[in-house]
Amino acid sequence: LLQRDHVGALAAQVGGDGAGVGVVAALEVPRHERGRHGRTVPRAGAPGRDRCRRRPNTIAAVPDPTSDTRRRDLVRRLRDAGHLRDDRVAAAFAAVPRELFLAAHAERHGLDDVYRDDAIVTRRDPVTGRPTSSSSQPAIMARMLEMLGVGSGDRVLEIGAGTGYNAALLAHVVGDGGAVTSVELDADVAVDARRALLSAKAPARVEVGDGAAGWPPAAPVDAVVATASVDRRPRTWFDQLRP
Repeated sequence: LLQRDHVGALAAQVGGDGAGVGVVAALEVPRHERGRHGRTVPRAGAPGRDRCRRRPNTIAAVPDPTSDTRRRDLVRRLRDAGHLRDDRVAAAFAAVPRELFLAAHAERHGLDDVYRDDAIVTRRDPVTGRPTSSSSQPAIMARMLEMLGVGSGDRVLEIGAGTGYNAALLAHVVGDGGAVTSVELDADVAVDARRALLSAKAPARVEVGDGAAGWPPAAPVDAVVATASVDRRPRTWFDQLRP
């Protein structure tokens, strides 16, 4: 989570050497699978790695009419657990239908499962079965969004689009005067995220590329958030922050 006032404090930690750099990763494995896969897994890797090319249906035409109640209940549970304090972030969770970004999962498991406070795997490696993409646990998303501290009119660069749900939440927080650009390494994931964002009427852009390079056309930005696991914070992210 990077903001423009972090540049000086963190400059010494930036570069090719990842030693001593804290990692923020929001690609998580559901609680019941952590024994097999560990807590987090990287999404961005070598270009030649195996990927799951099966294209699941990830787009719902409209939000379920009962999801409004479930969204409010999710906000209540996050608040009660101490994960959610910022009213702007709470309003985003109450407004954005998560099922639009997890349509296939919602169809198989129902809305109650979509609105549990847990990560939901959306893609797996076809050979190993290891998760390669997920919708992160809402509690972690809420904490990261609050730590990011963005508000109306801010410009945000997100590294790792995933389902697009986090980008939609960000777009709601920054409002019409702000801008959200998400960079996704996997073209198939990016296409699905764009469609889901369109379905949700969320004005966030998803670009295909290596997030380590940021996205220069979106610069300058007020904050950078990485929702994919990383082993260092590249200098390019700092360079694209507003002075």
